[in-house]
Amino acid sequence: MKIKHVLWLVPGLVLVLSGCAQVSVNPLSEANEEYELVQTRSEPPKNFESRALRKQAEALCPTGYEYLLRYAHKSAEFVENHAACAVGEDCRYELKWRIRCGDIPREPFSLFGKT
Repeated sequence: MKIKHVLWLVPGLVLVLSGCAQVSVNPLSEANEEYELVQTRSEPPKNFESRALRKQAEALCPTGYEYLLRYAHKSAEFVENHAACAVGEDCRYELKWRIRCGDIPREPFSLFGKT
């Protein structure tokens, strides 16, 4: 296989693998339909958004949900840039959402971010 063909396959492979993020679900309160969603990530934290957590939340709460808490957790100091990850520093952390299911409409899509 030529190197040119391999270079075309790498971005597709990255897209496929990024869609396979592992999310764990911890029920907090069955009566209130509250859950904690946890995803382990290996990059410097930028924000609290996650497509994998959003998909899991939508599967748990088809009529909608609200955020109770969103945060990143790590027992050590967070890494600030990707270069530190490249030289071998531990970039893993847990992104956690606490949500409550309810009849809550989804925020409309916007090209300009959250309103």
